[in-house]
This record gives sequence, C-alpha cells and structure tokens, in this order.
Amino acid sequence: MANVNGGERGQLVLLTAVAIAALLVLVAVLLSSLVYTENVATRDDSGADARAAQLHRIAAIDAVEGLTERANRDGTSYEAFRESVAAWESQQAQHAATTGASATVTVRSTTNGTRIGQTNASYTLTNASGVGSWTLVSGATAVEGWTLTVNESSLVTPTSTANATTLAESGAFHVVATNGTVTRQAFLYRESGDVVLHVDSGAGALEPPCVATPDGNGTVTVDISARTVESTDCAALGLLDSWSGSFAIAHSNGENATGTYSLVVDRPIDEVDDGDVTTGGGGTPFAAPHTADVRIDVTYTTADLRYRVWNVPVEEDAP
Repeated sequence: MANVNGGERGQLVLLTAVAIAALLVLVAVLLSSLVYTENVATRDDSGADARAAQLHRIAAIDAVEGLTERANRDGTSYEAFRESVAAWESQQAQHAATTGASATVTVRSTTNGTRIGQTNASYTLTNASGVGSWTLVSGATAVEGWTLTVNESSLVTPTSTANATTLAESGAFHVVATNGTVTRQAFLYRESGDVVLHVDSGAGALEPPCVATPDGNGTVTVDISARTVESTDCAALGLLDSWSGSFAIAHSNGENATGTYSLVVDRPIDEVDDGDVTTGGGGTPFAAPHTADVRIDVTYTTADLRYRVWNVPVEEDAP
C-alpha cells in the first residue's frame, strides 16, 4: 500500500470536506425547489395570481368535501364520486382559462368503504331473508359511526342473566365482534321496563351492565363508537371495536329485536354485499358505498406562477 504523507493527507481531507459541502448544497437546493413550488405563490410581485391560487385551493377542498358528503348520503359509487370531482374540476378549469390560468384538481387516493344499515324501525335485526344470526361484515380493520336503536317492547326478558351462555339461550339479541380467536358480545334485553346492555368481554365474565330507560318513543339508542347508551357513558362498549387486526361483526338472535342501525366499515361494497343485505337503501338491511380518507392534488398555473399542492386531506364531518 502506498504511503500517504501529512501534506497529502491534508489535501485528501480538504477534498473530502469540499465534496461533502457540495453534496449538502445540492440537497439544500433540491429541498428549496420543492418548498418554492408551493411558496412561489406568495412571492408573486402582483399578488393577484397568488390570491387566485390560494382561493382555488380553498375552493377545491370545500367542493370535494361537499361532493364526498353528498356521495355518502346518496350511496354513490366510488367511480361516480371521482367523476363528480372531475366535473367540478372541468368547470373550474374553464373559468380559470378566461384569465389565462390553468387550474386542476385530481383525486389522489381514497378509502373505499361501505355503510351497512337499516332504516325501518319496525323490521327485525335479521338479514334481508329474515335469518336471525348472520354476519354483517368480515375482514374489517376499522368501524365508525356504529349506532343501534332498538324498541324496548321487542326485546326478550331472559330467564337467567348469569352469564353469556344463559343470555344467548334465553334468546336475547346480541351484537357479536370477533377476530377469530376472541369473541366479544353485547346483549340487549328487557328488565322492569328498562333496557339492559350486558357486554361479554370474551374472557368468561360479563362486564357491569349499562341500564337505560326508553325515551318517549319507547326506544333506546346505543352508540357503540361513542361508548354510550342513551347518551350515558358505557365504557364496556369499547371492547366491540377495539381490535389490533381484522375482525368480523355479526347479529345473533336478531329475530328478537326490532330497530335501526348504521355503521361504516373499511371494506369495499363488493366484499360486503353477499346476499345478507340489499343495495340501494330501503327499510331492510342494506349496504352502500362509502368514500372516506379523500386526498387531492391541486395545481394553479399562470405565466408568472406555478402553484402545486400534493396529497391534501379532505375532511368529512360525519361517517
């Protein structure tokens, strides 16, 4: 190996330092160019283009949020939702063109989920064919907006409330959630004019019951996502949607309860609609597309400005 004297070693160190410094400058330039792509709008001399770009971004977020809410309210297909965004973009592009600008809005990503529900309060909590024990969804990893309203008069009064087995054998309606290894159940039954909710944690014991008096319509609302029964805290409900992996949701003894329910899961509709539900709404159990987690790309370009914002989240208030 060749010997390197002190002077040559110093030159090598200097050259290495210069190379590293040049690399850092290059990285800084690249990062600055990325930041500038968005900030250039605020540095436009006239300010008019900058304001127009910002207004376009705000309008795009508001419009797509509204289109998302409408699509979910109407049960619009995933494809039709994207087409509605494209139609709005086309209108904005035409308007921008009159000022010599180019404006775009594109959907970058979404979560194609499904709303499962029932709106006929007099219908049992069975599937569309009247089967009392059935699976609403399997393979879900998230559920939100999960509510259930039952008619007190439709529920059974169990002969025994000692444990989950006796409750099930007494015909008490219950919601079942399972990951295939652990099964948790929420039983609803009548007792002295009240509605009692009893959760089986899957560990062999019932959690303390949550009791509610029916409202003026004779109903009790259970908000599983909010962990409440008639707006009163019921912490045990958190066991039903607290899973680290995928899980399934089912109804059991659904013939012994009437009411309505709604929940949104992160599974596409073609993986949920298996004959237990109908599509297109209606009083009996239904499934409808639900679009969530929408992110968009927004651009606005003029002769003096190039404005780009990527992966912008669009919030929707209600599931």
